[in-house]
Amino acid sequence: MLFVEKITVKFDAFTAVDEVSLRVAPGELVGLAGTNGAGKSTLFAAIAGQMRPCGGRIMFNGADIIRQASHRRAAHGLARTFQVPREFGSLTVLENLLAAAPNEHSESMMAAWLFRRAAARRESHWIRHADAVLDLLGISHIRELPAKGLSGGQKKLIELARILMRKPKIVLLDEPFAGVNPVLIGEIMKALKTLSEQGIALVVVEHHLQALKSLATRLVVMDQGKILAEGNPSEVLESEKVQAAYMGGVV
Repeated sequence: MLFVEKITVKFDAFTAVDEVSLRVAPGELVGLAGTNGAGKSTLFAAIAGQMRPCGGRIMFNGADIIRQASHRRAAHGLARTFQVPREFGSLTVLENLLAAAPNEHSESMMAAWLFRRAAARRESHWIRHADAVLDLLGISHIRELPAKGLSGGQKKLIELARILMRKPKIVLLDEPFAGVNPVLIGEIMKALKTLSEQGIALVVVEHHLQALKSLATRLVVMDQGKILAEGNPSEVLESEKVQAAYMGGVV
């Protein structure tokens, strides 16, 4: 589904991502780890379209997307979350999800009035979809609460829920467990495994290595802009070069 070939991102003379290649299959759950400054978030930004690589190729579902804007990539099914979620604080959780639903009909006011029954049916469809997403993520009980009063972990779930409103094919998750309590981490992991079983590919950047170890089917470790190791999570974390990169074995 996703084929990243020798992607390079530079900031003046500094190379943040150095000829990194990555493949992700439909429904695969890939962990992406590395110390601060390893290049993980920069690689995410390049794949999602927030940064323009200076070299390499990005293929998504057989199409070259290297020159596509981020919103075009999202429309085709490649979406990402960020380390700090940005919810609409004054809206309820449900309204946050409905605000993210695709606008398939750019209607004039006259058209909206003439075809208000069709519009009502579309709204009903997206409400049902939103309720299904909330149920999947285990947060139906906060459906009517204002988003601004939620915990950090709940806000991260809302950001993921908004992405799921667009029925993506692959989601890049940037530190979904950071600042989240252990109970909610377990709920998020359960939801991610369910999404993977449904055929949605997931690439998860995370410092919580034990969570990645039990979550991912394949682990990729970056160091100084390059891929240091890749493969079975347990084997990768036990390798000497990964142990050395994580400050003498603190993994």
